[in-house]
Amino acid sequence: MKTLLGLILVLGAVNAVAQTPGDVIQDCEDCPRVVVIPTGTFTMGTLVGAYEVNEESGEGPPIRITISNAYAIGETEVTIGQFKAFVKATGYNAGAGCDVIKDGGFEDPKATWRNPVQPKRAKDNHPVSCIDFAASVAYADWLSELTGHRYRLPSEAEWEYAARAGSTAPRPWGANNSFEGVSISLTCEHANAYDGESQKEYTFAWPYARCNDGYADVAPVASFAKSDYGLYDTMGNLWERVQDCYTASYWGRPRDENAWEWIGGCERRVVRGGGWYSRPTNVRPARRASGSVDGRGNDLGFRVVRELN
Repeated sequence: MKTLLGLILVLGAVNAVAQTPGDVIQDCEDCPRVVVIPTGTFTMGTLVGAYEVNEESGEGPPIRITISNAYAIGETEVTIGQFKAFVKATGYNAGAGCDVIKDGGFEDPKATWRNPVQPKRAKDNHPVSCIDFAASVAYADWLSELTGHRYRLPSEAEWEYAARAGSTAPRPWGANNSFEGVSISLTCEHANAYDGESQKEYTFAWPYARCNDGYADVAPVASFAKSDYGLYDTMGNLWERVQDCYTASYWGRPRDENAWEWIGGCERRVVRGGGWYSRPTNVRPARRASGSVDGRGNDLGFRVVRELN
């Protein structure tokens, strides 16, 4: 009894320490590592008329958000290996058929999360793609059942707050002069975007970063510099799903960390941050777009949030 009580006290103490901002939690061997994010306030979105604002995506006008509850978010995007553990444990069928990047994009009926076409040789440490919204939710629910802690997709506010890592600039690198002209030469150290390496193999009709990061398409997770909050790949590599229903502006949304959802009519959800094929202007924390809940694409992944309380 004393031994069991001592073990409980030790585990409780470890859990308390792990809830300090910047600490990393991993609840099981196959679970994602999640990083504790501090509370605070920030301005979500971009000013109307700003240099890089994408007004069609609804990233403005900006609003002030208060994050009142600390949370932990994936250090990286969920990987193929982590998703494989979920499928092995549950028998979940994520389906086949996936939009792949080729000749402007097309659906490949044979592409799956195990073989997403890009990268050509997918490994366990690549981010998982070619799954729909329901599969990402099912994965988070499995983690919750497995660990006894609540896992879920991040809200849009939680995602941008974590991706900004305390910066008010258009992107965390490049300081206040961070705009596409600067990031064209700085991107490759910090994010996997459409760059000189990608341009050799894929020809798109938009600017590319004038640097080479060594990856023509999807890179393994944590291949680039981590942010001041200890996160990798929040911008670039894959667009990331969040929980919120998609809206064309921030008017009326909650001013806190909660996701904006409603019953019925939420057929499209917000995706964030840009991907490996994105022009540099789209690889920044405020950039958002919409994704079909039923769609599967090899340019779209996700990371999870672990609630702390």
